[in-house]
Amino acid sequence: YGFRDIQINLHYKDFGFGLSNSNMWWGPGIHTSLTMTNNTSGFPYLIIGTVREKKYKNIGIDIKYIFSELNKTKNNPFYSAIIGAVTLYSNPIITFGLNKNIIASKMNNGLGLTKYDAALILFKNNINFQDSYQTTVAYLIFDFLNPRLKVFFELGTTDKWENMNDFLNYPDHGIGSIFGFRQYGIFNRENLIMGFEYARLIKSSYWDKRPTPNWYGNEIFDYSSYDGRRWAAHSGSDSDDFYFFFGYQGEVFTFMPSLNYERHGILYKRPPEVKMEISLDFRYNWNSYKFNIIFEREWLEHAGFNMNDWRMGSVIWLGIERDLTYLLNNRNKN
Repeated sequence: YGFRDIQINLHYKDFGFGLSNSNMWWGPGIHTSLTMTNNTSGFPYLIIGTVREKKYKNIGIDIKYIFSELNKTKNNPFYSAIIGAVTLYSNPIITFGLNKNIIASKMNNGLGLTKYDAALILFKNNINFQDSYQTTVAYLIFDFLNPRLKVFFELGTTDKWENMNDFLNYPDHGIGSIFGFRQYGIFNRENLIMGFEYARLIKSSYWDKRPTPNWYGNEIFDYSSYDGRRWAAHSGSDSDDFYFFFGYQGEVFTFMPSLNYERHGILYKRPPEVKMEISLDFRYNWNSYKFNIIFEREWLEHAGFNMNDWRMGSVIWLGIERDLTYLLNNRNKN
C-alpha cells in the first residue's frame, strides 16, 4: 500500500535535501552491484547532497548522504551511506567512485542507539562489528568515445587489515569485486551492443585461518535484505556471478538475449548450488506506448545444497507503459 516511488526535494543550485523511497543503483554495472541495486522494493530514506552532477570545467562531482530505518528488515536496523563520484571529461572519460555503507543495530556496544548517533556512525571509529555490518567500495570506469567502449572495475571490502603485515599475509581478506565491459556499435553496426560482467564474492582464500566477515553474511540484518530480497548483489554470500549479453538496441525496438551463470555457497558447501538462466528481452516503442516481453528459463542444480537436486522453471513477463507527459501538457494548454 502507499506510493511505491516518490521523491520530495528542496534544493538550491543542484544541492539540497529530501525524502524518497525510490530504488537506487550504485556502481558501474547493469546486472549487479556490490552495494545497491533495484533487486528489492525501495525503502524510505533521507538524502542530502547533489541533485545531479556538478561540473567545474572538465570535472564533474556528485556526492550524497543517505540515512534510513529499514522497517522491512529483521530488527529494523539503521542504515547510512555516503556515495561520491568524480568524473574527468577527457578521452577516455574517467570516473572514480567511492561509497561506504553501515547497517547498525538499535543496540550498539550494549547500549541503545539513537537515530542521531546512528546518523553519525559513518564518521566514528568505535564501531562494534557484532552490532553492525559495513562495506567500503570503490570503482573505476573508462568510457572511450571511439570506439564506444566502457570498461569498469569495482572493488570492495567487508573488513579492514590490521597493519601492512596483515595485508601481505591475507591480501584478499574480505574482498569482493566486479569487472566487465560494454561495447557499442560492434561489427560497425551502430545498434549492436555486447557486454559481460563477473562478480566475485567468494570467501577469502584464508577464511579457515583468519575470521572474515562474509559479504551480506550478518544474520541479524536478514543478510542485507529488505522486504525479503537482497538490496545488493542478488547472488548473495560466498558466490560468483557471470553475465553476458548481445543484442540490438534501437529507438523503435530492442532485442537483448542474455546468459547468467551463478554459483552459491562455493566454500560453504561442496558442491555449491548452481544457477543458469537464459533471458530473451524484447521491447517495442509505438507513439507514447512501450511494450515489453521478457522470457526467462532457469535451471538450478544442487538446489538447497542437495546433491543432484534439479529445479527448472520458466517465466514470461508482459508489460505495457504509456508516457502521460504529452497528454498532461496538452490539457494545461487548453
